[in-house]
Amino acid sequence: MNKSLLIIALVLGSSELNAQEFNQEIETRQKLFTEIEEKSDWVEDELEEDAPNWQDIENVSETLIKNTQQLETLFVTGSHENSRAKVSIWENHQEFKAALNDMLIGFESLHYASKLQKLTAAESGLEQAQDTCNGCHRRYRSLW
Repeated sequence: MNKSLLIIALVLGSSELNAQEFNQEIETRQKLFTEIEEKSDWVEDELEEDAPNWQDIENVSETLIKNTQQLETLFVTGSHENSRAKVSIWENHQEFKAALNDMLIGFESLHYASKLQKLTAAESGLEQAQDTCNGCHRRYRSLW
């Protein structure tokens, strides 16, 4: 095989490997965002109950924290291809990371409040996290 063909084959193979790697990251972050939305909605409904199940809220808030922390590692440069994420995530990466941190702080506040069974504080933490989600969707997510 001539050297030029070998180099082209290696480059194409490397590009295919990167695309597969990004597909896994994209799928994982989409799954995490879906789970965050579903669990946040569940917590919101549970907090409206006359007697919220604080133990379940505490457990779910732990999952929300872990999911948010995991998201911080999944926005690798170049992983916007074939995703619903806008390029502005990487163009304003520090701002995006700050928003993820705000969401994390909201979920941590929810978790702490659930341990103390403080309804108003739990609602406030959840609201902070959900407001951050909504703001990010407007700035960083394509609607197609």
